[in-house]
Amino acid sequence: MATLTFRIVENVVIIDASGRLLVTEGSLKEVVNSLLKDGHRNFLLNLTAVPFIASWGISQIIAAWAAIRNNGGLLKLVAPGRAVHQVFQITKLDSVFPIYIEEEQALRDFSK
Repeated sequence: MATLTFRIVENVVIIDASGRLLVTEGSLKEVVNSLLKDGHRNFLLNLTAVPFIASWGISQIIAAWAAIRNNGGLLKLVAPGRAVHQVFQITKLDSVFPIYIEEEQALRDFSK
């Protein structure tokens, strides 16, 4: 089971996911919708501590991305491990989501 926590850095909500993205304690879409209601628009999903992602996790990321996009925001991904990155490549989602190696680089790109 995965857990989600968030922090705000330079007007970007960084959602730190940890564990296997099979099922989470609170869905990613729920967390994002709550933060969107608070006026946040830019999101960075930190996948550093996610060793595996299942179809449920992918569907949650897509649902969150759609909600963010419909509210004029951006979702970027940072630091997926090799196995998780391969899932994004196989599903061609690496062409949908900007994927960064380092958090600092992703944060800089939000300000451009």
